[in-house]
Amino acid sequence: MIFIGLIEIAAMVPAYFKYQQKFDDKVSFYETDQIAFAQSEIETSEKALKSFFWLKLIYGGLIVMLILAMSFISPESILFGIFTALILHLAFAITIDNFGERYTKTYLTELQSVEF
Repeated sequence: MIFIGLIEIAAMVPAYFKYQQKFDDKVSFYETDQIAFAQSEIETSEKALKSFFWLKLIYGGLIVMLILAMSFISPESILFGIFTALILHLAFAITIDNFGERYTKTYLTELQSVEF
């Protein structure tokens, strides 16, 4: 599980350093054209909500497959421990995605209610 976490950290660190530029670009886009910005954010939020659905569906399917595979593996096997770590990792990812989905829905609702 630690190994998987390290891989994810390595993948996310470049995005972390690019975040400020992305944020500055959004602010300048908002200051230039608020209506186009709102439309862009609405489209992005709707895509994100679809992504959350598909991610949770895939993660859930993987959890079921791992559980089924574990029923054929000896509890003393190293694969049993690896599969358990993967199941925990996917379950935590689903939980994090639930929070992301909730706040994306709130953000989308607020965007759609704003009048320019």
